Amino acid sequence: MSQISEELSDSSKRSRIAEVLDSALDAVVTIDASGVVVDWNDQAATMFGWSREEVRGLSLTQTIIPEEMAGRHCRGLERYNRTGHGPVIGQRIRLEAQDRWKNRFPVELSITPIRLDEDAAGFTGFIRDLRVEESNRAKLALSDERLQLMLEGSSEGFWDIHLEGDRTTFSGRCSTMLGFQPGELPDLHPPESPRVHPDDREHLRLEWAALLAGGQSLFDVVYRMESSNGSWRHVRDVGEVIERDPEGRPRRVTGTRKDVTHETRLEESLLASQRMECMGVVAGGFAHDLNNLLASIGGHASIASTIGSLPPKVAESLSVIQLAVTRAKVLTENMLALGRSDGVRFCQVDPRATVDATVSLVRPKLHDGVEVSIDSDLAPGDRLFVDASHFQRALVNLMLNAQDAMTDGGRIAVVLHRFQSEGLPWLRLTVEDSGSGIAEEDLTHIFKPFYTTKQPGKGVGIGLAVVRLFAESSGGSVNARSGAAGGAAFDVELPLNREPLDSRPGEGLGPSEGATRTLLVEDHDLLRPMLTEVLTGFGHEVTACSGVGEALASGAVEAGALDLLVVDVNLQDGSGLDLVRTIGERTAHQLPTIFITGNPTSLGEQALGPATKVLHKPFGITDLQQEIDLVLAEYQSSADLRPPYPIS
Repeated sequence: MSQISEELSDSSKRSRIAEVLDSALDAVVTIDASGVVVDWNDQAATMFGWSREEVRGLSLTQTIIPEEMAGRHCRGLERYNRTGHGPVIGQRIRLEAQDRWKNRFPVELSITPIRLDEDAAGFTGFIRDLRVEESNRAKLALSDERLQLMLEGSSEGFWDIHLEGDRTTFSGRCSTMLGFQPGELPDLHPPESPRVHPDDREHLRLEWAALLAGGQSLFDVVYRMESSNGSWRHVRDVGEVIERDPEGRPRRVTGTRKDVTHETRLEESLLASQRMECMGVVAGGFAHDLNNLLASIGGHASIASTIGSLPPKVAESLSVIQLAVTRAKVLTENMLALGRSDGVRFCQVDPRATVDATVSLVRPKLHDGVEVSIDSDLAPGDRLFVDASHFQRALVNLMLNAQDAMTDGGRIAVVLHRFQSEGLPWLRLTVEDSGSGIAEEDLTHIFKPFYTTKQPGKGVGIGLAVVRLFAESSGGSVNARSGAAGGAAFDVELPLNREPLDSRPGEGLGPSEGATRTLLVEDHDLLRPMLTEVLTGFGHEVTACSGVGEALASGAVEAGALDLLVVDVNLQDGSGLDLVRTIGERTAHQLPTIFITGNPTSLGEQALGPATKVLHKPFGITDLQQEIDLVLAEYQSSADLRPPYPIS
C-alpha cells in the first residue's frame, strides 16, 4: 500500500514539474548520457517543430544540432561520461541550432547534469531563442552606424560631457573641422582645450562656469581655436545641462560645435562695409568745403613760392605747407574711397607710363634723403584694365607709407614685373622700402581699415585699406612681406591685357601755343581769385564767374569767344555739368573742359567725352597745368567735336 502511495506521489511531482517546465519561456530539453532526447517542454516543441512524442528516442544530432557540429557534440558527451567534466557544463554559451526544417538561428544554451531513472546520467539544457534579440541588436547597431555617419557627415560636431567619470565623448567632426584626424584631439571641456586662443580663454571659462553654476540655462559662445596648420578658426559651441544630481549639481552637458569662420568673417566684412558707408556719407558732407580750402591754401603757397629772393625760412615754410596740403588731399581721397562702393571707371591704362607719371608727381613731395627707383620688365603693349585714378592713388599710398617707415631717409624701389599664372599674364607691382619693416603679428591686420602701427597723429590707418580695396575691385590682390633689405615690401598683383586695347588719340601731342580764352566758374570766394591768378600766370585770358547765372550772362559766353572751360561740378546755383552742356549748345560745338570737384562721386555715371578732364581738389599748380595741356592737346587732335554734347 505504501509503495503504491509513493509511486502516486512521484507521479504527482513529475506532473507538477512538467507543468512548471511547460510554462517556462525558454526551451527545456532533457537527454540521457548518449544524447537521446528523454523529454522537452512545450516551448521546445514550438521552437524546433517536433512534438514531445515525436522527438522522444531521437538524438540531438538528428534534431536540433547542425551537421557540422555533431562530431564536437559526441566527443563532448564521451569525455564527460569518461571523466565527469565538461567545458560547457554550468556555462552560458552562444551557438547555432536548427529546427525541423533545417532553418538555422542563434540560441543561448546552459547545460546542467542530472540523474534520471535508476540513477542513469543525463543532462538538461535550457535554450533561449536569440533571433529577436539579435534582430534588435542588429537594428540598434545599424541605427548607431547611421547616427555616426550622420554626425560625421554633418557640418557640426557633437559633444557629450559627463562631469563625473570618464564617459565624455566628442564626435570626429570636432577634430576634422580644425584639420585633424577624427578623434585626434583630446576629449576635454571647452575651457580646458589647449587649442583655445589665449585672448578668448577667460571669456570661455566664465561662460562655462556660469552654465555649471546655474547662472544661465544655455551655453552659447563663439571663440577661436587653432587649426592643424596654425591658423585660427572661429567655432561656436551651443550646449545645455541635461542631467543633474539630487542636489541640482550638473552631471552631464551635451552640445554641438560648428565652424563659423566664414560667417564671422562675412559679418565682420558687412559691419566694416556699413562703417565705411556711414563714413562716406559723413566725409562727403564736408569734403567739398575742405578740399576748396586746401586748394586755396596750396594754390596761394604755390604762387608765393614763385617770388624770387624769398628768405630761406619763408621758402621752407611754403614747402611744408605744400607737403601738408598734399598729405591732406591723400587723406580726404582715401576717406571718400573707403566710403563709396561704386564710381569705378575702368579703362585701358599703360602701367609703366602711369607709374612714371605718378612717381614724378610724388617725388618732389617726399622728405629729403628719400630716393626712388623704378624698374620694369613689361612689354611695350602691356595694359591694365583698371580705374586710372584709383591705380595712381594706390601707388601714392604705398609710396607715402614707405616714406613714413624711413624716418632718416632711405630708398623706395618700385618694380613692375610681368609673370604668368595659369597661362595668363599678370603684373606684380612691388613697392619696397629700406625702413624698419613690419612685425609678424601685424601682417594679418595691416590692410584693415583704421589699423595702424604709427604713433598717434601720424596716421589713421586707411591708406593700405584703400590699396586693398583697389586691388580686389580690379580682380587682383595685395600682400605685405618683409623686404630683401630688411624693410617692408608690398606686392599688388593685377591681371594684364584682359581687354582689347583702345586707340589713344592725342598721345604724344603737346599743348597748344598762344593765349587761351578761358571761362572759370568757381563759387568758392577764396579759390576763385587764386585760380584766376594762376590761369592768368599761365598766359590765359580769364573770365571768372561765381555761378551758373553769372557765367551764362557773361559777354564771353554770349559772344562765343571761348577756348577752354574750367568749371566746378557743384555750384551753389546749379550743376556745372548742365552749364557746360548749355554752353556747348549755344556755341554749336564742344569746348575743351576741365571739371574740378571736391567729391569724386559727384560725376556719378556720367560718360565724359573727348577733350574733357576731371581734376580733384585739392590740386597743385603743376596738376592744373598738366591737365590743361592734355585737354588742349586732345582737342587739337580730334577731327570733329560737334554737338550733341557727349555728356548725358
